[in-house]
Amino acid sequence: MEEQWNVICYLAELFEINNIEYQFDASTSVFIHGVEFIMDDIDVIILRQYKDKVKQLLINYNQTDIKISEYEMEYFFAEIQNQKVHFMFPYDKKDCIEETRDIIHNGVKVHTKTAEFYRRHIKNDNPLLPLIDSVLERYII
Repeated sequence: MEEQWNVICYLAELFEINNIEYQFDASTSVFIHGVEFIMDDIDVIILRQYKDKVKQLLINYNQTDIKISEYEMEYFFAEIQNQKVHFMFPYDKKDCIEETRDIIHNGVKVHTKTAEFYRRHIKNDNPLLPLIDSVLERYII
């Protein structure tokens, strides 16, 4: 899991330095909030205006071609430090602030969707559900 954290922190710093608006999303967001599991890939949403810049910054990583998803976005995959990363560029997203929070990991600010958001959108048969609920209980005062 440390390998996944290394890539997440690397990308967070890369995006911060280059003023790229992003948010980690999907199951990656709950991983960042403390649900420990092996992810198939690391999911990150980036505003579409940064697509070419991101492709150029990651030119030395094994990238797929840009494809169009049925979910109205463009995307590509890259392999960074043996981790598959899913870069998504939605057509309609205007900012990366709605239902997000910053988590600090080893001194690195990581911008991510909230665990509460993911919990509301997860299917009831998802095996991560009990783990997500236990993480959310820690947020309750």
